[in-house]
Amino acid sequence: VDGNKYLLASFHGDTNGLATIPVVEAVNKVVSGDTKLLFGMDANCYFKGKAGKTLGVDEFGEFFTKLGLASCFDGLVPDGPLSEVLPHTTFNARTFLQPQLNKAIKLADRETSPLTDRNPKDFILFKKGAFVPKAIGSDNDGSKGFDAAAPFPTLSFPSDHAVLSATLELGQANAAAAEGGASEGAAGKIPVTVLTGFLGSGKTTLMNNILNGSHGKKIAVIENEFGEIGIDDSLVSSTINADEEIFEMNNGCICCTVRGDLIRILNKLLSRPKRLDGVLIETTGMADPAPVAQTFFVDEQIQANMKLDAILTVVDAKHLIQHLDEEKPEGAENEAVEQVLFADKIILNKMDLVSEEEVAEVERRIRDLNKHAPILKCQNSQVDLGEIMNVGAFDLNRVLESEPDFLDPDAEHVHDETVTSVGISREGECDLAKLNAWFSKLLQEKGVDIYRMKGVLAIKDSAEKFVFQGVHMLFEAAPLKPWDEGETRVNKLVFIGKRLDRAELEAQFSSCMV
Repeated sequence: VDGNKYLLASFHGDTNGLATIPVVEAVNKVVSGDTKLLFGMDANCYFKGKAGKTLGVDEFGEFFTKLGLASCFDGLVPDGPLSEVLPHTTFNARTFLQPQLNKAIKLADRETSPLTDRNPKDFILFKKGAFVPKAIGSDNDGSKGFDAAAPFPTLSFPSDHAVLSATLELGQANAAAAEGGASEGAAGKIPVTVLTGFLGSGKTTLMNNILNGSHGKKIAVIENEFGEIGIDDSLVSSTINADEEIFEMNNGCICCTVRGDLIRILNKLLSRPKRLDGVLIETTGMADPAPVAQTFFVDEQIQANMKLDAILTVVDAKHLIQHLDEEKPEGAENEAVEQVLFADKIILNKMDLVSEEEVAEVERRIRDLNKHAPILKCQNSQVDLGEIMNVGAFDLNRVLESEPDFLDPDAEHVHDETVTSVGISREGECDLAKLNAWFSKLLQEKGVDIYRMKGVLAIKDSAEKFVFQGVHMLFEAAPLKPWDEGETRVNKLVFIGKRLDRAELEAQFSSCMV
């Protein structure tokens, strides 16, 4: 459902509750990977248990907590022993519907008699952090009401157990849960999505789709570019709704020198008087997402008020394998590999550019690196917002299994220094015919080495800004919007790739100017 796997289980315990613990333990063992367990049960536990004879609710609570499970009551009842804070879900005082006269009691003794079965027997369990309980309900009258003083069953409610219901919100496995401590829960925390993916995979297009969607959400965007000249502000901020904010950081990738700025900006967002529905961090295509994710565990203020909701990796179906297989200098990371490894969800974009056989091979290569992340296939980065934001997909336990030093803020992150960026900014207008000829020649001769190129151009005799984007040998261009009256016509271009000759690119572009 919505890209998540669920295991729904139910269990009716024996009268004394002695089978409950072994059954819960057995079911918990079969839950694997990112499957989300929802286990409803009559645990047949009692406010006061007797060792070896009846299961006490405190004993049961200690047991499932050690297993890393939580209940639908978490955060919705006061802190304290379960025997003191939980409501009862049975109140069987032997009415006329169950007339065991040997257990008959006086009406006045219905709450205190040892013959009365008035206990907290019913639970909904799940992995700690997988869900956040938002509300619980009990029904013992058949109309969604609960009369705490009424024994049951009755004619209107022929059951000796109240109907227990819970409203759960998808959550996340947090640091406290990973350490086996009490779950802090994610209620009230602002969900943060880290959007990553190699250069040209479609991140900016996805961001535009989110910002211009009719979802009614108030989203803050933190944008980062590898190039020395910011282009994405021209491609994005001119089209977004007034409800969003963009923070562009182009003085280095988020995962390296910008981390201090990232923390500062996140804290600035927390100081806003109006709460955000979410934060979207678009990393540069050269970013390893791990250090970005660390931010949500090494800064106390951010950890207390924000939750890392998901690392979302956009993958270019046409060029992914080429980037995965690229040889890097000794000691340098292959960013494309790291982005797939750390993904909680993978968007397999540009499906229109590949055959069924190519898709099958791309999926196989993805699964070699990441067996857990759901894969969402799309064209033009068109995906449902509900599939990618506030989904509670980040799982710290899984990350720590593959990267034990994940929470170490001093962990080394080395870029491939052969990859460089060349930015060009020039006032004036361009000759369209000369530009077309230059781009055609450039792609033929340098396309393999150009990971990404994009820009905004001023064309002679045209009132509109002209936008171009390219990935290796693929190229597209289109008008964006009219230049504002009195606006200085500035051409901005960025090239990112290997073995780029700055002087040559600058000279070639200059030859296209009018």
